[in-house]
Amino acid sequence: MTLSGVPVQSAGLLLFVLTASANAAELKYEIKPQQVVPYRVKITTKTPSSEETMTGLIAFTGKDAGEKQFTVTYVGHLSQSTRTQSRGSRGRAGFPGPPMPSFFGRGVSFGGLSRTTNTVVVGEHGNILSLTGQSQLPWLLGNLSLMPFEALPKTGQTEWQVGSGISVTEEEESPFFGGPFRGNTRTKVGGKESAEYKIVKDEGTLVTIQKTYHLTSPAAGKDDEATEINGTGTFVFNTELNCSESLEMKQTLVISKEGSNISVPMTIAWHRIPQEEWEAEETKRNDMIAKAQQENAERQAKADAAAKEAEGKKLDPKKKEEIMRDLNAKHWPDVASRLRSLKRFVPHPDDFDVALRIKELQTHNVLSVYKEARDLWIKLDPIVEAGRKEAAMTKSDGDNPFATPDEKLAADAQAMREWSDATGSFKVEAAFVKFDGDNIVLKRKDGKELNVPINRLSEADQKVAATLKKNAPTKTENPFE
Repeated sequence: MTLSGVPVQSAGLLLFVLTASANAAELKYEIKPQQVVPYRVKITTKTPSSEETMTGLIAFTGKDAGEKQFTVTYVGHLSQSTRTQSRGSRGRAGFPGPPMPSFFGRGVSFGGLSRTTNTVVVGEHGNILSLTGQSQLPWLLGNLSLMPFEALPKTGQTEWQVGSGISVTEEEESPFFGGPFRGNTRTKVGGKESAEYKIVKDEGTLVTIQKTYHLTSPAAGKDDEATEINGTGTFVFNTELNCSESLEMKQTLVISKEGSNISVPMTIAWHRIPQEEWEAEETKRNDMIAKAQQENAERQAKADAAAKEAEGKKLDPKKKEEIMRDLNAKHWPDVASRLRSLKRFVPHPDDFDVALRIKELQTHNVLSVYKEARDLWIKLDPIVEAGRKEAAMTKSDGDNPFATPDEKLAADAQAMREWSDATGSFKVEAAFVKFDGDNIVLKRKDGKELNVPINRLSEADQKVAATLKKNAPTKTENPFE
């Protein structure tokens, strides 16, 4: 077996084809309309400090079929779990290893870890013609929705190789094979990527192919990491269904920075499952979702009923203390959380101080707090205003939480209080009755009225008298009295 000697340039990739026997099986992808091809996926990644496992089901449903290409709808996701193995990570010679970059699995939201739907147009040899949506995985594993489409030879070879120089920017992707840059967008880097395939067993329906994968990507700058990936595994193609059957791959990602490195071994495995198994899992999932939705609806109904029952009722003192503590917290997420919990709050007049605190929070410098408080106060304002007017009409000013300080002082003076003279030597428990010229009339507990010159009262009591006089209703003289 020899090299053809002629490299073929295709879609930015340099494709080398090795000759083979004339009777080698021709491998082509074809998923027909309405055909469902589901897979079970498991990926394990080991860092120096943890072991991460991603598992789940994905499925491809044929949508359209054309000449040498077809369109599928992808749906699925992987669930992620992490088991800590040891604290910290050490690199070569005992020095701390380089930190994990964000696009390797930290600080990034990955579509492949939540249920998504993509539309993929695939060529008959596994080349991706277009992808709508994304399902990216951490650790430079690429899009989950592209994983089962390995490169196939364009003729009936038993050995083939694909490779390219890599220059990946935010606008460009490696379009062909399932390496770590496939479907990822990154800051511009350079490097080389290649994969070698060799058919090692042909059982007619199932063709077993050995795969070897290499990637090198130097650091873009002195503060960046260099990466290298090497892996080997077995890929099985189903010639009856014209789709991938399974893959088992072991590879190691080496991250290097400033003379130290971290090795991250990975195992990647997926296999096709019967459509009935996928449908049973989907039914189970849908049943769980329906049950959860029903339970949420029941909880919501109970919460609504409880909120309706509590409308306008006085808060439990302990509950009110908790609410006011949160509304006055320095940690703004606590304030915002409490505001959200008060969306059904209809205050009792004794709890208008809670409502007024919400009003004050409209000046908060955190936007989310301000918006929550504003939306709440729009609802509470008319309730508080109506309550204020009612309280003013039905309560004495001393008990009215909306009375002015002067009104409260006047109300207190009309109740029994201690009055004293300017020397402080004489004191009496009495209630204000009226003014008589420059005198104030007070009534003692025994009912006896005292007529006291205002200027003989203590300074504090003279201020009380002045406030009473200022707030006294104007009396029009009746000529018929």
